[in-house]
Formats: sequence, C-alpha cells, structure tokens
Amino acid sequence: MSPRRSRRHPRQESMSLPRRPDADPAALLAGLDRSLAGLGLTEVGEGFDNIAYAVRSPSGARLLLRVSKVADPVERARVLTKDVALLEFANRHSSLTTNEVIAADAHAGALLLTEVTGRTADQIRPTDRVAFAATMATFLTRLHTAPVVEAALVTEMDPRSAAQWLVDTATAWAAVADRTPVTLRDRVDEFLVAPAPSDVRRITFCHNDLGDEHVVLSEDGGHVRGVIDWSDAVLGDPARDLGLLTLDFGPGIVDALIDDYHGPTGADFRGRVLWFAATAGVEGLAWRLANARPWQVTADRLHDVLAVLA
Repeated sequence: MSPRRSRRHPRQESMSLPRRPDADPAALLAGLDRSLAGLGLTEVGEGFDNIAYAVRSPSGARLLLRVSKVADPVERARVLTKDVALLEFANRHSSLTTNEVIAADAHAGALLLTEVTGRTADQIRPTDRVAFAATMATFLTRLHTAPVVEAALVTEMDPRSAAQWLVDTATAWAAVADRTPVTLRDRVDEFLVAPAPSDVRRITFCHNDLGDEHVVLSEDGGHVRGVIDWSDAVLGDPARDLGLLTLDFGPGIVDALIDDYHGPTGADFRGRVLWFAATAGVEGLAWRLANARPWQVTADRLHDVLAVLA
C-alpha cells in the first residue's frame, strides 16, 4: 500500500500526524519477520497516518513495511486490523494484482506487504489506451460486483452525497479561484452552479482514489500490472471510480471504459462519470493551489473534462 498522496482528498500533508518516537522501523521489521532483521530500509513515502519503507528480502522479493503514526495503541490496533481486512477483501475481488499482507502486528502498528512491481501511470503512460481501458473496465466490473454485505464489514458508506460533494468542492474552489486563468475560472464557476446528479440507489465497493498514481503499469507501459493504495475505499457510486480514471487519462477514454464495463450503472451513467471527473479535478486543483503545489497538469486535465461536459 502506498502512502496517501492527498492529491484529491482534503487530508493535507500539513495536517499529517506526527511520527511516533517509539516506532523504530528496523525493530518493527525484525519483529514481523526474523529473516529480514538487519536488512536496509528505504523510506518511500509518508501519508496522513503512516510511513512506508521499501525492503528487499534475502530471496530478492520486493516488500513494503508500513508503520502507523497513530499514537493511541487501541486506535492504532483498530485501524491496522481493519486495513488488513480491507486488503484481504480487495485481493479476493480484484482481477489485478494488489499488495498482499505477509505479516502484521496490530499493537505495534506494523504491516508487511508485497510490493506491486512496475511503474505507476503518473510516471509512464499506457501505450495502448484501448487495451488499458478494457483492462480497467474488467477490473472495475469485478470490484463493483463484490458482495456489498461483506464489503460493509471492511469499509464504510461514503459520507458525502453528490450534493454535499458539490458544496464542499465549491467551498474549496472559492478560496483559490482568483489564482486561476479567467477562462478556466469561468468554466469551473459554470459547472459548480449546475445541480449535482441524483444519488444512486445501488452502491458498490469502490477503490475511491483510482488516479494514475495508484495504477501500476509494466516498465514499458504495455500492460497494467496492478492497483495499489486502498486506504480510501468506500461503499459508494461506482461512477466515481470511472470518473477518476477519466480525469487522469483523459475524457477520450470514457466511452471505451463504459463500453467494456458490466457493473451496476444506473441513470445517466456517462454523465455521472464525467461529473465525478470534474468534481475531482476542481477539488484537486483547489488543493494544489492552496498548498502551493504544481497545478498546471491538473488544470489542463480539468479543462479537457469540462470541455466535454459543456
């Protein structure tokens, strides 16, 4: 599991939990697997509530150690136990490779995982967009048809309705709108005053952060190897997962995705997919502007989605 990037979600790095002074990653690794004691660890990222380290086993396997930053031991154990159950559920219902749990210590807040090898799609783009869309549609079909009753044991209902999502997005945008080019600002303003789509009756198990940084491709970009980081998984509108892919890989992919997707849809599925793509784009752009992060790529992607919606 990769650490959370907060690219779209308002868990900003400035709000990240402090590191635990008692958490020695080398000692935690040895406690999980004695054969890994003394091996070198490389920090590869830090999320809101965890730090991730890469390690290579004596056999050459690439592994990830995730260390919780949650200070309270009871809450730390609760979160890690639920994360393990979530990952195991995702593995059972994913057509693509995901991180597998090797060992866990809930009290210590340490989790040892397999690494999904390759390059994330924010580093290299798929060479065949049609094949990519078909693979992701198959992945989402299986994911979105997973038993909701079982999924409810490992994750929660998305707390935001589409209407609330729109309100939150508009609030975030209002704080930074004057920092954007006028043409984009006008298009975003027009989008935000339009009504949100009706909420779907049939919710599904959703990855809920299916951006390019969480899709792992082969080294040459020729095929999809896996999907990582399930931390934001929810029970929600399946259109959101397709919307996030549409934002990051371009609206030209939306019809191919929908054509090969055989999960639950509901009314105006294409419209909802594009709506979620746009709201994610506005939310992500607002976060980047508010936190002085590079924003032009996100702005360009949002512009392309809004052009299709117009």
